[in-house]
Amino acid sequence: MIHIFIFQEEPNVNEGKFSRRGVLRAGLLAVTATGTLGLAGCGGGEDGMDDPQLRFVNATVDFSPADFWVDNRRGPTVQAGGGFTNYGLVRDGMRPIGVGPSGQNAQVTISRNFAKESFTTAVALMGASGNEEFRFLDEDNALPPGGSVKLRVLNATSATGYDVYVQSVVPATGNTHIVAAGYNNLTEFTNFASGTRRVYITNRNSLAVIFRSAEFTFPSRTVGTLVIVPNGSGIAVVALQEQGNGARLTHQAP
Repeated sequence: MIHIFIFQEEPNVNEGKFSRRGVLRAGLLAVTATGTLGLAGCGGGEDGMDDPQLRFVNATVDFSPADFWVDNRRGPTVQAGGGFTNYGLVRDGMRPIGVGPSGQNAQVTISRNFAKESFTTAVALMGASGNEEFRFLDEDNALPPGGSVKLRVLNATSATGYDVYVQSVVPATGNTHIVAAGYNNLTEFTNFASGTRRVYITNRNSLAVIFRSAEFTFPSRTVGTLVIVPNGSGIAVVALQEQGNGARLTHQAP
């Protein structure tokens, strides 16, 4: 059997918080030799219980929308400017992952080894040479202590760097400053107190705010990544919880 995705693009809405989301454990849609569709496990465990899970983010400039591919088969279509999917099941082992303009063949394909029971986010972004490429985020990081959040930032734009401020709506709990360097830079994790906050972004070493999010709740003991993506002449920000949900943060003018 040839396995295909059973996931779809998530709406670009701000859910306002991270939350654990039920992950796909029902098995995979499969195309049989006769071309019919059926529900099948992957052979690695009962009903695909240990199959790897994968989601996509479209941070490209030229592919609007983009088609993503797995095992040389077309998967979900995802809008540019920070469109992303929920998790889909893939088979473990080496799998070709591709991306290209919607309705066309994949223009970039890379092989990736997926371990059983793993979670991965694949970010398609514009390479320094002008060609698209992938950045894979492994989601196997340890949870922080109670009352804390672990957050990192991926700069998926061509900008030379950003200053990212995670500001509490309760001033007494303070602010968190994360420096996101140049293109394809993934920061180390920064820990801060859980709670409701806003995300402010400036160009590196600038005081001018170019992005100010609506209030967003970071619950206790969560691990997340903010992905800064190109969006027209500006930027958009996608907040991804490891093994959880995602949200495109809403920009609010001061």
